[in-house]
Amino acid sequence: MVSGQATDAGDVARAMAGVDAVISTLGATGVTRFLELSSFAVLRERLSGPAKLMSSTAMGAIVKDKAAAENALRAIDLDYTLVHSVRLTNGPATGAAKPLPESAILRMRDTISRADVATWMLSRSPTPPPAAAHSS
Repeated sequence: MVSGQATDAGDVARAMAGVDAVISTLGATGVTRFLELSSFAVLRERLSGPAKLMSSTAMGAIVKDKAAAENALRAIDLDYTLVHSVRLTNGPATGAAKPLPESAILRMRDTISRADVATWMLSRSPTPPPAAAHSS
């Protein structure tokens, strides 16, 4: 276990060095808005047949954990946004991020870059991030 300040980039880098899992115990004291990146696989009723099969086979435990996190977030008195991105890629930002209609069927072939999702999420934040948080 490593402890430190989540606002200190050095502490965060040390905490994440050489690990393949991170458990955050950050509290929500004083937080008025929360944005969470979940998974499109949580939206079972909106998945295509192949996406439903693939996600339950390959991501079963992850989907259960993400659904539980969403339910916990819904249970507290906090303004929040849940982001259910399609399959993430490491490509550059293209400006392509946009909300899909509730009726959209989500397929495994649908992709979006992590950079686009991050940019979209930051644009929904009430406080602009510091310049150091941006990457190119």
